[in-house]
Amino acid sequence: MKIIYYAPENLSLKKEIPLNLAPKRRTFYIKKALEKKAEVFTICGDKNERKELIEKFHKEHTFAEFDGLYAESTNWPLRIFDYIFFYKAAKKIPITIFYRDCYWKFPKVYFKVNSLNRLISYFRFVVELLYFKRSSPIFFSRQYILTKY
Repeated sequence: MKIIYYAPENLSLKKEIPLNLAPKRRTFYIKKALEKKAEVFTICGDKNERKELIEKFHKEHTFAEFDGLYAESTNWPLRIFDYIFFYKAAKKIPITIFYRDCYWKFPKVYFKVNSLNRLISYFRFVVELLYFKRSSPIFFSRQYILTKY
């Protein structure tokens, strides 16, 4: 079995990231667990590292070689190149999304500091959520019950 593991920000192949926060620990241990069961191509890191890994993926692989893509969301919306990668992948292989946090759904908490950047990121989160829900047959959010409020 071969899978693509997409873990932006909380994991890096270039530098050591301290496992001092739960999201970082989870992405690290999920990668280790996946590697025990499958051949894993990991795309992770900051935007520059992800761009490099996506380029490497396209040079060395095709989506048809893989059985699926497992992606973790971050606390901030992804970049346009991330969405392009997901779009291309969704046409060829199943995608599973773990949508970790949706604090932005609670404006009284998320918008404590009113700013244009928060408003822009809010709309980016909405678009991202809609995009993920349309492109992924398996969409998991641990906070689903909270989104009803």
